[in-house]
Amino acid sequence: NYIIIPILILSVVSIMNNNIFHYEERRCMFNSLIIFNSISLCLLITSENYVQILTALFISDILGYILLKDVDSSHRYVIYNFFADMCLFSVFALVCGKLQSLDISHLFSYKQIGRHKDYVSLVVAISIFIKIGIFPFYSYLLDIAKARFHRMNTICLLFSPLCGIILLAKLHNILT
Repeated sequence: NYIIIPILILSVVSIMNNNIFHYEERRCMFNSLIIFNSISLCLLITSENYVQILTALFISDILGYILLKDVDSSHRYVIYNFFADMCLFSVFALVCGKLQSLDISHLFSYKQIGRHKDYVSLVVAISIFIKIGIFPFYSYLLDIAKARFHRMNTICLLFSPLCGIILLAKLHNILT
């Protein structure tokens, strides 16, 4: 849970940068989106079941789409991130059906009773790779370059790639 502190510091720095340098016409909306995203990231970090994880991911993706404010550059961002979220949803449905529990702490028993361990780990890895933007899936992050620089910077620091890194930390038991 100590990862919350750097996220809050990055959020405050991004808000201060926006307020000092006046990049935005509507600074309050931009700042509120960053605050809402930091709340959803805190929910993602402290989540203890799959429903909380998916809720935080969807909120962060929707806020990232609103923050981009450019339809052309945000089109692929939305498609890639929602595809990754739907992959995670299908994996969580498979795991929860086998474990009969929504709790993340029961993942250790999935190794013993799960029949689709390879499929589950492969789909989770692909969805995390999409979120982070690793090699085959980096093109949606390149499309963001058409947006304003401070928006692009905020998206790359506080939204989808950070959610992927947090997911990697939370779901490492599925990947092993």
